[in-house]
Amino acid sequence: MLHFGICGRMTDFGIQPADLARWVEAQGFESLWFGEHTHAPDPDRSGLRDAEAMDQLYDPCVVLATAAAVTQT
Repeated sequence: MLHFGICGRMTDFGIQPADLARWVEAQGFESLWFGEHTHAPDPDRSGLRDAEAMDQLYDPCVVLATAAAVTQT
């Protein structure tokens, strides 16, 4: 049996974790994964356009606890 999951970066710029978790479960996905980044690159020095968003990443333990609180599976 093949299982599919969702993986993404959670910041306050997008969908909130509880809403995403409910949607993922309702669509029948097997799992939900969140990235983390302990060190954010300096956008001025790195040239990375998404570097500014990296310092906005939610703590994955908090996000996963939120997802677990609002889902059954």
